[in-house]
Amino acid sequence: MPIKSSLSGNEYRFMRLLRALGNENRFILFKNLQKGQCYATELSNVLKISRPALGKHVGILIGEGLVEQNHVIEHGAAKAVYELSSLGESIAKKMNMLTDDIESITAQIVKEMREELMDINAQINGSKNVLKELERKLDKKEISNQDYESLKAEYNKSLDELKVRKLELENNL
Repeated sequence: MPIKSSLSGNEYRFMRLLRALGNENRFILFKNLQKGQCYATELSNVLKISRPALGKHVGILIGEGLVEQNHVIEHGAAKAVYELSSLGESIAKKMNMLTDDIESITAQIVKEMREELMDINAQINGSKNVLKELERKLDKKEISNQDYESLKAEYNKSLDELKVRKLELENNL
């Protein structure tokens, strides 16, 4: 398959949507709008950002067709109200499905890592017991010093590798 050097129209559009939602404030705005329409003041209070900053973020979401802005008159004053567009609602549904999938995959990975960690702990304990047994055999002259040192070196090398993997797993859990 030949390597492409450019994006198709749909790929470029998808990249722009990802970029629009890739900012934490815009993502939070988008998630809040999934619950229903919100006033600008509500959104700026939730994010603890200024109205001009909110306008910038909402403007990007509107520009990508994810959000719509309407105005309502309340107590004689015009207020901006925002809601997801039909595209925004479709993207939100897909995004929620993807989030659920990621959560499920992550849970499965964590489960497998915990199982591997239990197995490694059992291997470490087994190797330590073998080393104690080798030492006992050496003390009773059932094996030679040379055999003991050779086997001890192999088991210690294995133990070191297991401990490294154990540390990796513990750091990732």
